[in-house]
Amino acid sequence: MPEIAIAAKNLTRYFGTKPVVQQVDLQIPVGSVTGLLGLNGAGKSTLIKMLMGLLAPTRGSLLSFMEGGDRTILLSSHMLDDVERVTDRVLVMVDGQILVNSSVTDFMKRVSTWSCTREDATGKFSYVPGLVFSRTVGSQLTMTVVDADEEAEAAMHRIGGRSLVRADTAFEESIIAYLSRSRSSESFLCNRPQSASSV
Repeated sequence: MPEIAIAAKNLTRYFGTKPVVQQVDLQIPVGSVTGLLGLNGAGKSTLIKMLMGLLAPTRGSLLSFMEGGDRTILLSSHMLDDVERVTDRVLVMVDGQILVNSSVTDFMKRVSTWSCTREDATGKFSYVPGLVFSRTVGSQLTMTVVDADEEAEAAMHRIGGRSLVRADTAFEESIIAYLSRSRSSESFLCNRPQSASSV
């Protein structure tokens, strides 16, 4: 098991009655370069301030923060091409929670984009396990899915039949899909239940 540079347990911060960071458990390995990504207002700056000791958490604790050893970098940026180029780990924060905490390689293996032509492009489609984002343009449906297994592929085949194809997914597209997803959906990357999204 790798040595841990930054570790936090159940970090939570409220401003008044509003939760800004919610129950963040975090372990960042020594020597890693980790990108913290999220929309404005997701809680990134508040989390970083707590990790640096500049802001006290409402609950939870900072267990360790880079004392000696190899260089470890935690950066936050909206420049996704730069994040992809320099980082080896990615954290995605949505509404004060970390929904993705993995290596960039694992994240890219687990997020896939699929497209198909729908005969009935007007109706809603059935539940697809792991669906985080979908878009329909005319009869063309594009779906971004986390951990696409046999059940997910079967569900997508019911929607698109023989026209279903898996496309290459760029890092930036995967992150944007994650951040654009339905507010009610959760990430399979953190083993939380997934809500179905629909067009």
